[in-house]
Amino acid sequence: MKLEEVVSDVIQIPVGEVDDNLGPVRDARWTSLKQMQLIIALEERYGTSFSRQDVRAMKTVGAVREVLRSKGVSAA
Repeated sequence: MKLEEVVSDVIQIPVGEVDDNLGPVRDARWTSLKQMQLIIALEERYGTSFSRQDVRAMKTVGAVREVLRSKGVSAA
């Protein structure tokens, strides 16, 4: 499952609406609860864990992708 598919599933939006600029500021469906659900889904999907600093940095899909890359995870 690609990053866009994980985000789509958790935020409950069509995968076609997911791009690197998507985040809670741009889309009200991305709530704080959805943010935590997304973090859990990403940890399970990619077998990694995130620090508080990582989580704070994850303000957009692009930022999530960068955090995953920094951990050596391909989000493709």
